[in-house]
Amino acid sequence: PETPGEGPFMHEHQADILKWIRLADDVYRFRDSCNVYALIGDSGSVIIDAGTGAWLDHVEQLPKEPAALLCTHFFRDHAEGAAYAARAGLKIYVPEAELDIFVDPHMHHLQRETICSFDSVYWHHFAPIEPVAIAGVLKDHEILELAGLKLEVVPLPGATIGQIGVAFLSSELGSVLCSAETIHS
Repeated sequence: PETPGEGPFMHEHQADILKWIRLADDVYRFRDSCNVYALIGDSGSVIIDAGTGAWLDHVEQLPKEPAALLCTHFFRDHAEGAAYAARAGLKIYVPEAELDIFVDPHMHHLQRETICSFDSVYWHHFAPIEPVAIAGVLKDHEILELAGLKLEVVPLPGATIGQIGVAFLSSELGSVLCSAETIHS
């Protein structure tokens, strides 16, 4: 009999698990609790979204070492690995509107007004559990230069009001937008 991972039990994305997949010379993807992207610049790579942080065990698969991590929003499926990345030495950048949640998630949980958060602007139970050491904030429409890349912060309110996307010009693909929840899995 066939076992999971073989034949009809084979998940269509199983070949992508625990490895970086090259989408272009300067764009890689790691499937995690969200799609984690690595944008490859002249002097390193910039990671977009942290997922669980599982990608940290596989950075040797990237052509350039990660220099920074940009989180698109605070939801745990996109940001839980940020604390691990900070401890690994990466500079962490978060949306300006969500800085307080990343820095002190405990206070965020204490300030909620209800235990039912489905009617709230923020789904409190999706906030990070662990504080994150932040190197900088991402301001709407700001142009950043990191690892030899020119990156634009694009406001994309959606999953959270402060959610952002990160746009850059890929040498192979042209204009690219890492868009948080829009292309999740």
